[in-house]
Order: sequence, then C-alpha cells, then structure tokens
Amino acid sequence: MSSTPWTLNAEIYPLHVIGTANSLSATTNWVVNAFVSECFKLLTEISITSEVIVYVCLGGFAVMCFFFTYYLIPETANKPIDQILEEILGKGYKERE
Repeated sequence: MSSTPWTLNAEIYPLHVIGTANSLSATTNWVVNAFVSECFKLLTEISITSEVIVYVCLGGFAVMCFFFTYYLIPETANKPIDQILEEILGKGYKERE
C-alpha cells in the first residue's frame, strides 16, 4: 500500500474520526506489509515458476492500484473537507455534532 494511507488520511476523514481512522490505517498498513514480506520470501524460494507467478501477481496488483487511484480516489486539492465528504458519502452526509 506504500504511502497511500498517509496521503489519503490527511484529507478525507472528518475531524471527529481522524485519530481513530489514522490508527486503523497505520495498523492495517504494517500488518499487510509484514504479511507480504513473509509470504514473498517463502513463495519465491519454492521454484522458478512460483517466482514468476509472484511477480506477475505483484504487477497485476500494481496495475489495479493505478486504476483504483485514478478512477475512485477523489481529487482533494483546494477543496474544503465538507465538499470532499459530500463527494465520497453523498449529499445526505451530515457532520456529527
């Protein structure tokens, strides 16, 4: 997931949940990175075929992440948080008091 959680968290969460959301995102990022690094070593040592499959899968995930970011992550430059949340959650979004 690289730096994506750090970049998105700073801009898309309302202030009343930003601490919890950042904590969950950071924890998820570290757990997934640890899992991938452990599995990568094990899977690439089995055979050349498994190594090729691992790299093809990683390339596929990179391409999917590009399209996910390009089409589904909203542009947040020069927009107030209320407008960003309305774009993500819809017009019925009301900030919790």
